[in-house]
Amino acid sequence: MKKLLKTTLATAVISMAAVLPAQAEISGNVSLGSDYLFRGVSQTGGDFTIQGGFDFEAENGFYAGVWGSNVTFAASSELDLYVGFAGDLTDTVGFDIGIIQYEYPGAGQADLDFTEIYGSLSYGGLTGGVAISNNLGDYESVYTNISYGFEIGSDISVSLFGGITEYDKAFWGSEDSYTDYGIALGKSYGGVDFAITLTDTNLSNADCGGTDDCDATVSFSISKSL
Repeated sequence: MKKLLKTTLATAVISMAAVLPAQAEISGNVSLGSDYLFRGVSQTGGDFTIQGGFDFEAENGFYAGVWGSNVTFAASSELDLYVGFAGDLTDTVGFDIGIIQYEYPGAGQADLDFTEIYGSLSYGGLTGGVAISNNLGDYESVYTNISYGFEIGSDISVSLFGGITEYDKAFWGSEDSYTDYGIALGKSYGGVDFAITLTDTNLSNADCGGTDDCDATVSFSISKSL
């Protein structure tokens, strides 16, 4: 099944390239952060992270991209490949669907690579989504999430977010599901984006492998679009 999903991703990327019109835009991004948190769990053990990627976006809503980051577990890096389609269903409702492949070069026997199919709907600043994977090692998972973004004074953006990850069997210690949630504040200045984020989960240190990677964390980031 894992090979089938990777083949599906490759086919989608090839199909994407075939339909990209001349009006397609290419952009890049790079960021420096105090921590890399994925669904509330630190991927760098609380250490600094350097991240970046490239995106291809067509006027018809198709997009593809690649993104990478350092991590500090069985592998030392993460590389994400994705392709999708986004647009508007009505004047007020938008959608985004796609597939993403998470690769961890150098992980060896750990077999960390997995694929997710995702989709979301948005209405104003409110967005709800789901991501499904059936090849997360020996596990299947469903991540359901919701977020709400708005602006306050001085052009400061605020994002409230939360999600529930459910597995088909115990994944974190004795837990087969967990919740993550948080709030992020953002501000752009001189073409650079600054953010501060408070994130937490309901996992104990024991369920988190005896670490504090799942504890409440305040992280900072500086990013630049290219």
